[in-house]
Amino acid sequence: MAGNGDALPIAGRRGWPGWLLAALLLSAPVKAHDFWIEPQLFQAEPGQAVPAMIWVGDHGVRERSPIQARRIVTLRSLGPGGGRDQVAGLNLGGDTADMHLSLMETGTHLLILETDHAPIALHADRFNSYIQQEGLTPAIAWRRERGQEDRPGREIYCRRAKAILQVGALHPDSAAIATRATGLNLEIVPEIHPGLLKQGQALPVRVLFDGAVLAGAQVRLSDLTADGRPVDQQVTDHEGRTRFAISHQGRWLLSVVWTTPIPDGIVADFETRFASLSFAAGE
Repeated sequence: MAGNGDALPIAGRRGWPGWLLAALLLSAPVKAHDFWIEPQLFQAEPGQAVPAMIWVGDHGVRERSPIQARRIVTLRSLGPGGGRDQVAGLNLGGDTADMHLSLMETGTHLLILETDHAPIALHADRFNSYIQQEGLTPAIAWRRERGQEDRPGREIYCRRAKAILQVGALHPDSAAIATRATGLNLEIVPEIHPGLLKQGQALPVRVLFDGAVLAGAQVRLSDLTADGRPVDQQVTDHEGRTRFAISHQGRWLLSVVWTTPIPDGIVADFETRFASLSFAAGE
C-alpha cells in the first residue's frame, strides 16, 4: 500500500469510472500494510467494558487508524453464547479508545472487524516493490505475462481483522472458538488457542481464502509489545499451514495479504485483501 506521496495522481485517467476517480481523489492514501484491533485487555472479567484501539503500522511503527465509521461493514464478537453486534461501542478517534467492547459470558471470544473496499493507484516502481515484498505472486505473474510491469498498479482493497479475547479463566473445553473459521474471505485461523501453548510449543495456523486453504501466502508475526516489530515470516504450505515460535509472554499479531486479478480491469487491476489476528500469549 502507498505511503504519503506514493498514490498516483489519477485525475483524467482514461477507462476509470467517474465515481472511482472521485473516490480516489477524496480518500487519503493508505499509510501502512498491517491493520489490527488491540484491546486494552486481552483478559477481562464478565461484564467488564474493554476499550480497544484500531491500529495501522509497519516494521515497528504504528499509529491510530484513520478509518471512518462508514467503511466498517461488520464489527461483531463470537462467544460461548453465539454472536453479538459490537457496533454500538464504536467511538472512532476517541481520546482513549476507538471502541468499547461488551463481553458478558465467561469463555473465549473472537472479535471480528470487516471494512468495505477502497481504491488506490501506485506508480509502477512502488507497486512492483510492494507486490514483491508481500509475495503477491498472482499480481507479479499477471503483470509479467502481460508486459505491464512498467504500468501503474491499480487495486481495490479491504481489511479483515480478528482478535482473541478471554473472559474469565481459560479452559480448554471453551477455547474452541479461537480455532474456528468464521467465513471471512481471508483469515488466519490458529489451530491451537494461543493461551494454551506449552513452553517451547510452536503455534500452528492455517490461512483460508474464500473458505479454501491458501498456499504460498506470506504470514508475518509481529510483537505488539514492541509497537508491531516483525519477528518472523513464513510461507504457507500446500495445505495453507505454517507455524510460529512464540518466544515470550506478551501481545502478538499475525498478518497476511493476498490479491487476485480482476480480468476486465475496468474498476481496478487487482482485488487485495488484508487480514490480521491479534492475541495474547502467557498473559
